[in-house]
Amino acid sequence: MIPVIWSLAGGIAGLLLLILASVLGLYDSHPNFGTTTLWLVIGPVSVVGAMVHQRRVSDRYRYVDALRTGAITTMLSTASLLIAWLIYILVIEPDFFSLIIVSVEREAMAAGNSPAIVSSRVGAASIIHSSPAFYVVSAIGPLASGIIASIVAAVGLRKKS
Repeated sequence: MIPVIWSLAGGIAGLLLLILASVLGLYDSHPNFGTTTLWLVIGPVSVVGAMVHQRRVSDRYRYVDALRTGAITTMLSTASLLIAWLIYILVIEPDFFSLIIVSVEREAMAAGNSPAIVSSRVGAASIIHSSPAFYVVSAIGPLASGIIASIVAAVGLRKKS
């Protein structure tokens, strides 16, 4: 139950972060803000939070127990963050992909790139920021960072009886 609680908390935090970033206009200057934050911050924090919580309520918490808690939380928090992205993109900001692509184009032009380079960057952004590619990529990041966080945190969180 603890992994479910921390995963839901991560998903809610992720959705609130996406909304706050949109309200503050962070996507205008940093188009990858939401993706990077959800991958590198929210997912691992949910995983380590669940592991610490589980350790506090367990009499014996071996490395394998910590790793199991981390793996379960990683999978559930990835699903929770994907749901947060779906809600954000389908309900709150349906033009999100278009806005990101325009932002990538502006950034490439402002950097003084040639029209061919601008075109290639826009093309790459169009591929990445489309459904279902975006959701596949958005699942890989939290899975990888959550697994790494689980492996590292399990070493320090094991508890001998």
